[in-house]
Amino acid sequence: MLKGLIKTTAVILLLAALAFLPVQIFAEETKDVDIYDLPIEENDSLCGRIVFVDPGHGIGCGGAYGGYTEHVYNLIYANLLKDKLEKCGATVVMTRTTAENVDNYHRMAALHIYLLDMLKAIYQNDINLSVSPSEIALLQAHIDEMTRLQRIMKNVLSDISLARIYFNAPYDYSYNRAIHPDLKKIFEYERHPSVSRNVLYVSIHSNATGEPVNTNTNGTVTYYLSNDWYASQNYYTEYANVAGSEIAATLMLDHVSLSGGFKRRGMHVNDYFMLREHNAPAVLVEMGYHTNAGDRERLKDEENQDRITNGMVIAIQEYFSGIDIYTMPVNVNCVSSSVYQIMADSIAGIHPCTTVDALLSGLDSPYYLSVIEANGSSAKIGSELVVTEDELVVSDASTNETIASYPIIIYGDVSGDGQIGLIDLLTIQKYLLGTMDFQSHAMLESADVNKSGEITLIDLLFIQKHLLGEIEIAQ
Repeated sequence: MLKGLIKTTAVILLLAALAFLPVQIFAEETKDVDIYDLPIEENDSLCGRIVFVDPGHGIGCGGAYGGYTEHVYNLIYANLLKDKLEKCGATVVMTRTTAENVDNYHRMAALHIYLLDMLKAIYQNDINLSVSPSEIALLQAHIDEMTRLQRIMKNVLSDISLARIYFNAPYDYSYNRAIHPDLKKIFEYERHPSVSRNVLYVSIHSNATGEPVNTNTNGTVTYYLSNDWYASQNYYTEYANVAGSEIAATLMLDHVSLSGGFKRRGMHVNDYFMLREHNAPAVLVEMGYHTNAGDRERLKDEENQDRITNGMVIAIQEYFSGIDIYTMPVNVNCVSSSVYQIMADSIAGIHPCTTVDALLSGLDSPYYLSVIEANGSSAKIGSELVVTEDELVVSDASTNETIASYPIIIYGDVSGDGQIGLIDLLTIQKYLLGTMDFQSHAMLESADVNKSGEITLIDLLFIQKHLLGEIEIAQ
């Protein structure tokens, strides 16, 4: 009887164990599985986008603590990110591909050469589509100027002493240095929508506390550059992609901290070299603190590296998902005019008080043309006035696909009401006094009333004389 009881008990225990086993297996399979564990599959979510992946530092630079060497792991993360972004269709440009250190100004010079090449191709495409000799001459002049600027950057690559001339290096801690005129010209070209819409610069780092080391500090931090940053006020304050950079910094902070299991330490403004010396959207991410034991182990763990780089990809996908891609029209005369000046990235020659009907009647195109309000909310029609910052949109009527868009510039109309009046005079005055700034390239261009390349008291004088009836502002 005892043997039978033992046997029965054993069977019950075995059945109980077998009944529990699938639950345990299921629990193990589903434990902590989230979007960051899912592999990045081949897709086209980033087709047409260009991501500069910048593995911070190199041999002899960066931090090291507790067996962790920053520059080594930065490159590991960058290579993982590169492979995954390319799976999503992105073009990835690495600023460092080996352990050897690449000086910051070399990274920036190479970036400018790359972006100017891209812009030259766009301007050449515009030449191929143009039927206006004056427009072709202007576009060719821009290409020649970009070629000259590329030559300067190539000289920087070959002669390190030139870095001190063209970049803020070594860094001026008096904050009095102004941007070099040639670098400023490069920045202005990089305002082009192909850069703003299609490019993102991501600089990858891990963090460390100062001396003496505080090993308790931990968490993810991201940085971007704002035009309000105190240290940049004398250097350059017309960065074109501050809003985009802030969005990228927010998304990167959220996804890196969540995917890596790091504390969400915060997002900050700073003018680090990789954010300051170009004019593309950019974010610098300090994934975690390698001086903190918990963060360090997460950074070194291969499974966590996979999760963190998945998080970076998701952040980049979300960033670009809200931005229309900039595409060049191909093999078509997009739009031409014998009345207005259609340039690579804007349309000018429009007189104040011009209506939508009058503007469209002076344009020729095989495509559907429309004028969209400055805020992008709706189309304008008929007798409505076109104003600075409105956009001429060229689209395919059959597919409703936008082929090109041209911000409208009316010289002197800095208030955006389609006319030139006292409010425009006061607005430029405030700009010159430093009490306000223009929020778009079109507004900045329209304030350069005499087309000198800069906004000065002479532009105020032109508007004053216009209001007195002494001159007409040339469009």
